[in-house]
Amino acid sequence: FLEKKYRVNDLWSGGRHVLGSIKHNNKDLFFKLATTEGISAVTKVEYQWNEQFNALVPRSTSQFWVPQNYDTGYYKGNLFYLIIDKFDGNMLSERPGERVISQIFKNSISEIIDFSELIQNLPLQTQNEQEDLDHREWFLKKTKSWYQSISENIRRHYHVADLLQIVEDGLPNL
Repeated sequence: FLEKKYRVNDLWSGGRHVLGSIKHNNKDLFFKLATTEGISAVTKVEYQWNEQFNALVPRSTSQFWVPQNYDTGYYKGNLFYLIIDKFDGNMLSERPGERVISQIFKNSISEIIDFSELIQNLPLQTQNEQEDLDHREWFLKKTKSWYQSISENIRRHYHVADLLQIVEDGLPNL
């Protein structure tokens, strides 16, 4: 599928995505293919985020870079993929692993906070079917959907209803 247009260097499983290092016109790129239709929806949001952020925050004026989208489409008609910039460097955290905060994360915390504050103030536009819902209603709907997908014995054993109650009680402050 990819080799029709790209040179494939490496492919691997990222859990929810098939990931890859590919090349096109001597440019290193990153490939991300959703493994289910549900993950496809999330990956589309990532694509939209990349588009909006890069339109609002030019790389020439910012230390914060979000991947540029190079290509997108569907594999076998229903699995969304995107091809984006490939950034080199160490990850902020390793996965899976122990709950150890990496030194690179500790050294980057100031920039992570700055980036979060920049994102918070961007005039982003929602582009999904939920845009008519109040953000609190949408969050509660998603949380209840997540809760319903957990088996009853797990809910009971781990007191997941307590977490749902925290969400419901905190909703006015969201």
